[in-house]
Amino acid sequence: MSGLSGELMEHEFNLMKAQQDKSDEKIAYGVEYKNNYQHIIDIREKSLRIGKKKRCQLESEKVTEDAIKLNSTISTNIDKGQPCDINIGTFIDETDGSTVLTDLSIIREEIKIFKNGSGFESKNNVGCASCNDNGTYSVSLDSNDTDVEGILTVVVNKRGALPICHQFNVVSYYECSGCGNKDITVDRNMFDGQCAECTDISLNDPGFNSQAIFRNKQLIRDGK
Repeated sequence: MSGLSGELMEHEFNLMKAQQDKSDEKIAYGVEYKNNYQHIIDIREKSLRIGKKKRCQLESEKVTEDAIKLNSTISTNIDKGQPCDINIGTFIDETDGSTVLTDLSIIREEIKIFKNGSGFESKNNVGCASCNDNGTYSVSLDSNDTDVEGILTVVVNKRGALPICHQFNVVSYYECSGCGNKDITVDRNMFDGQCAECTDISLNDPGFNSQAIFRNKQLIRDGK
């Protein structure tokens, strides 16, 4: 009898252990399922964030492209690699299309530049735009903003205003061997490195021309 009781007790113990093992497996499975489910949620949320960011980027690029196509003007020349101030605008209210806006707060991050067709980026100079009281705004650029020769496109998409786009010619100004001023007409390998005005003077002044020739050789030697 005692042997039978011992077998029953062992059987009940094994049964209880099996039930406990199943319970532990369910708990482990539940934890694993929860972790996997949370992982899926995290991936989905990350995907949504990336999608939203990409959508905003595409919308921004679309607005920028439209601004370039519809509202771009080539304003003036800029000396390559030199800091300068430019004027952009006029800023017009996007609702009525006529009201001039003179109280906008335009920060650095809202002023995008394109260096000769490269991807757009915020201007490097940390200054904000300041209003000139007529709907145009002054923007400061530094040497990093003007370091690429070609077309420099400046775009501002300010909430409440129509997009503004201006294009500038970034060119290398060379020192004139005659007068010493930087001028866009100077070519170091033509007319002895003289600007248009000094070239006219040299035609009638051999002494002036000789000095210009000597100075141009110095500038070529110095890589200027």
